[in-house]
Amino acid sequence: MKKIKLLLCLFMLTTLCGCSNSNKNASSKTLNAAMFWISTSLDPTNNYDGWVLSRIGVGETLLKLNEKYEVEPCLAKSYEQIDDTTWKLTLKDSITFSNGKKVTGENVKACLERAFEKNTRAIDYFDLNHVEAKGQDIYLYLNKPSGAILNNLCEPLFTIYDASQSEEDIAHHPLCTGPFVVDDFVSEKTIDTSKNKKYYDGKAKLDHVHFSQVADSDARVLALQSGEVDLANTIDYSSLKLFRNNKDYQVLEVLGPRTNVIYMNNETTFLSDLTIRKALSYSVNRKSIVKLIGGKEATGLYSSALPYGDVSNGYSLNLKEANRLLDEAGYVDTNNDGIREKDGQEIILNYYESADHGSADANIIAQSMQSEAKKIGIKICYYSLLLFYAFNSPKTPKSAKLTIAGALGYLILPIDLIPDFIPVVGFADDAAVIISALYRVVSHIDGPMKLKA
Repeated sequence: MKKIKLLLCLFMLTTLCGCSNSNKNASSKTLNAAMFWISTSLDPTNNYDGWVLSRIGVGETLLKLNEKYEVEPCLAKSYEQIDDTTWKLTLKDSITFSNGKKVTGENVKACLERAFEKNTRAIDYFDLNHVEAKGQDIYLYLNKPSGAILNNLCEPLFTIYDASQSEEDIAHHPLCTGPFVVDDFVSEKTIDTSKNKKYYDGKAKLDHVHFSQVADSDARVLALQSGEVDLANTIDYSSLKLFRNNKDYQVLEVLGPRTNVIYMNNETTFLSDLTIRKALSYSVNRKSIVKLIGGKEATGLYSSALPYGDVSNGYSLNLKEANRLLDEAGYVDTNNDGIREKDGQEIILNYYESADHGSADANIIAQSMQSEAKKIGIKICYYSLLLFYAFNSPKTPKSAKLTIAGALGYLILPIDLIPDFIPVVGFADDAAVIISALYRVVSHIDGPMKLKA
């Protein structure tokens, strides 16, 4: 596979949103929550599992981001830069793990070292040479300067827990510092937590929280409406109208730090041409997409919700300019089939969707890209890597593989060689085929597949 080198274009800043049923009996001390993803383990160093540990109120890091996405102390009470490659952090004295054991510099040292040992992603955040612990002080010695190290220490990969536990206990019942503790964990299904009675910053108002994985956004909406759950995160923007004006529900949303992006592989035949890349960038209809998925149009690489994210260097929708560029470069539609070509080769690009983060946003963006590119004579074939990995997995049953084969076959074969009706999928365009197939086989798509995609 050729290496993807170029960031194509920026879309919408995502809105983090969720709904809760405010009509619940006030005397109840147990909350039922639906999450779009529950990890394969609770080990912070395993893939992105630390994010789940953070979301359920169990895991904490040395530093954290406040509501303005500014770095502030969490388990550490202070931090300072000694020189270009040396940082010192000092722990609060009152912090204990949920078993009552005091958190010391040695505990932090063990967690950071284990993160770099277990997860190759760690070095992307800062290049650590070694860690030194002196009582409640931790010294980080880097191989090269890192201007973003404070922000990156907020990453749940660097959650602080009792690393002296066995590997199995860390994976299923890690001892952390948050307001809740893990009582029971079933991989990719459920998590049960209870109040951490030794929490250093006040007591949680709930006694217990039961988390269930509900991967489909529509299913989470139905669970809220039926009263099966009291709270759900990542609700599709189109579904929020069901709850906004209903006094029985509370909708919480905030402009998040994540930006939806599409990458171009500039080593492929057509995308190696700057003209094609510019034309595609001019074809992105951000306003239309934002109306469908919420959030805000992105104007740069980083979300404008971030202190440093308000930069305007993106492209605006301009189909006329896109067509002009392609015309001047000699890309023309000689046979009037709607697809431009050059030197006898039609401009057909493959679009691969990876993670969906529990919403339909990725599908909507793909459909918009496909539709707008068609207006400038470029055909986009839409694929889902999730389907590909599910098809190749020995865990996927034959019936599900038949559905996937039908969908992928529809997308790969020339349009004049296939019927409009696909067995086990039905009438659909490219994007609808993907959505329908994913819906039918979603129960067979596990965590490792999602991480690959």
